[in-house]
Amino acid sequence: ITIHMDPVCTDDERLINIKKIINDIFNEQELSWSIHDLRMTGGESNINIIFDMVVPYEAKPEEIKTVTGLVKDAIKEADPIYSVVIQIDRDFVNRK
Repeated sequence: ITIHMDPVCTDDERLINIKKIINDIFNEQELSWSIHDLRMTGGESNINIIFDMVVPYEAKPEEIKTVTGLVKDAIKEADPIYSVVIQIDRDFVNRK
């Protein structure tokens, strides 16, 4: 048995707000996508918002690009100091 744990903060108000922004976009676009390993690094002049976005295996590159753009724009709108780094994970488990 292997247990993998990432040191991710779960009670930071900024991260809670960012997760809500992302989930609102998924809901507006009627997507069943998800994120994990949401974290924040940086300092006073720049804060990196880093997370993995799980997309269906069948998702088209254009759709991923569009949604990624929406997410990045919405997070940047919340605070211009944020730089968004998204790693795309394909969901192979629920492959149709």
